[in-house]
Amino acid sequence: MRTALTDRLGIQHPIVVAPMAGAAGGLLASAAIQAGAFGFIASGHTPLQELKNQIEIGRKALGLKQGDAIPFGIGLICWKFEKAHGEPQMAEEFFETIVEAKVKGVWLSFGADLKEWVGRIRALEKEAMEREVREGVEEGKRRKRMTVFVAGGSVDEVLQMKEWEGVDIVAAQGLESGGHGPTYKVGLPIISFIPTVAAQFGPTFPSAPLLLGSGGIATGAQLVAILALGASGAVMGTAFLPTIEATYSKGQKKRITSAKGEETVRSMNFDHARGTLGWGEHVDGRGVRNLTTEESVEDVASEEGKRKYTEAVREDNTERIIVWAGTSVTLVGQDSRGEDFAKTETIVKRIVGEAEEAIQRVARLGAA
Repeated sequence: MRTALTDRLGIQHPIVVAPMAGAAGGLLASAAIQAGAFGFIASGHTPLQELKNQIEIGRKALGLKQGDAIPFGIGLICWKFEKAHGEPQMAEEFFETIVEAKVKGVWLSFGADLKEWVGRIRALEKEAMEREVREGVEEGKRRKRMTVFVAGGSVDEVLQMKEWEGVDIVAAQGLESGGHGPTYKVGLPIISFIPTVAAQFGPTFPSAPLLLGSGGIATGAQLVAILALGASGAVMGTAFLPTIEATYSKGQKKRITSAKGEETVRSMNFDHARGTLGWGEHVDGRGVRNLTTEESVEDVASEEGKRKYTEAVREDNTERIIVWAGTSVTLVGQDSRGEDFAKTETIVKRIVGEAEEAIQRVARLGAA
């Protein structure tokens, strides 16, 4: 399937494996690229050195040398860089690492100053490009312009992001999505979200930023539906959580393969248990319901609640720890059985095959 997204990123399939904190490292990002999709290393709450380590893991998996351009992207949670929660200087260190690595894309999300962060990484990229010219780097060996992705969880947010200078791709994140995303107060199901905003986006690059759909998408038929609604591609996360390459724990992967969509719930309790509360207004997280989601905020945020959570992490006890998952989790178990987890390549092939079947099925309706 050729779309504006596949042309823009030089990939075979309009599938983006989401930058999932705690799950998307160098192996998953590189495996997505090898399968013809696009992947990210997620840099969530981990130190800068861990991001550097994961970049090297991905580089080696693709057989790349130091200095070679890297065909996958890096995803950043930006609120941790803002004064209220961290140190803005941290952003410089992370952004410089990303620019130096010559990754193909960067995904920026969750931050009150997100527009400014887009401008800052573009400025650092421009400095690096100008430095290569001054140093006489051959034109064919100079770095290429990064693709900047941003993600929004409401109609207003997505349409504002579309107008930001330096943005190439906007992901509209529906209520169905796993992990952090829009609350019910501002969000929409993806089947309504995409057609609400699609007319404002150009069908091709670079006439306007491209639009992606995200949330509850795990099959080829759903991918075709997202394209039909007006997006240039789909962001998928939950489908790739129980893969060999994902960095989810064994317990988390097993829980994903057995969970049902109706077992997921949007909640901030996991964040209260971990002390990760900088997400901003109208954001919460969808995960598999367990003891942490069922207890009161006061209990999970207490010292005893945090002690229980920390102990559960050590024990890989999914009755209490986070298992982020979208409503599509019901559709994911077909790929893995027990601890026999699937390869990313296998899942991409399954999705593409289903998409081709769905297109043929719809074509037959027109011929009837």
